[in-house]
Amino acid sequence: MKKKRGLLSFSDMILHAKRTIEDKGVKRKFSHILVDEFQDTDPLQFNMIESLAGDETSLFAVGDPKQSIYKFRNAEPKLFADTIKRAEDSGTRIELDTSFRTRASLLEYINKLFASVWKDGLGSSDSMAGLKYESLNAPVNIADEERDSGTMPDVKIFLA
Repeated sequence: MKKKRGLLSFSDMILHAKRTIEDKGVKRKFSHILVDEFQDTDPLQFNMIESLAGDETSLFAVGDPKQSIYKFRNAEPKLFADTIKRAEDSGTRIELDTSFRTRASLLEYINKLFASVWKDGLGSSDSMAGLKYESLNAPVNIADEERDSGTMPDVKIFLA
């Protein structure tokens, strides 16, 4: 029906890109591949990334498993969890743990709350349970008074 109407879904676009890579016999492997929002990668996308990578390819997987929101579109956070594990095992993981968008006082509250919520890991699956909550920090080179001098009052969160 989609073909008859000339339509493609998101998955169709990924599948066609992957098939093109394979059908054209793309032999060139990339030295570096950057994937942002890696936590929302699905198996089809991951397979396409693997087909573009060689033995010496550096994969820059940027993401946060706590922010995976595309399960309805077949995102598989386990792929990111496994990628994190491989990077840790090889000593190539670089943690980006500074938030430039959030006030230090709010980060302190968020870190305390979610360290408690996720004390046993980020999920019930084996791959997610193995991932611990990692707190975010305010930048150290910006004075607290400069960082917290916004015009908005501190945010209060009420949970029922």
